[in-house]
Amino acid sequence: MNKLFFKYIQSFDIDKSIDGILFSDCVSDILDHVQVQNLSEYMHHMSVNRLQHVISVSFLSYLLCRRLGLDYRAAARGALLHDLFHYNRSEEKTVKFHTLRHPKTALQNARRFFNLSKKEESIIKRHMWPLTITPPTNREAFIVCMVDKYCAVLEAYYSFFPHRLLKKKQAATTLT
Repeated sequence: MNKLFFKYIQSFDIDKSIDGILFSDCVSDILDHVQVQNLSEYMHHMSVNRLQHVISVSFLSYLLCRRLGLDYRAAARGALLHDLFHYNRSEEKTVKFHTLRHPKTALQNARRFFNLSKKEESIIKRHMWPLTITPPTNREAFIVCMVDKYCAVLEAYYSFFPHRLLKKKQAATTLT
């Protein structure tokens, strides 16, 4: 099992390891906010709710940026807010071009509740590249963008084969 996938599985139950503690230090104020917690009410990629999706993207982005010596705090915080919108896109008939518009909506919502750095704003705004025209403008935003795609693919795949994810989670649990 590759390390990144193992960390993805770990993101469903971030433990008290050094990674989990340092990650929590970066994002606890955001993660505890009621508007972020409310994301658990919305399905995101088939079998995963939006809160779990943003936690997975945030945790993996944090780990990669920390390993690469980048601004892991901004990456974790921006990733946690990258899908901060409160509607079910599949049920919302009035939301056209959701894929292209939701980064702007998420950024507007994040600005209402949090003081964001320019890098955090960039991460939220640019996470849908290459579907949106403007590419990420910093390495952290690029990493969050790619991790978001990675998590989305895993979430879609395992929604069709949930028994395989259960086996992977059980195998990951025995390794720790």
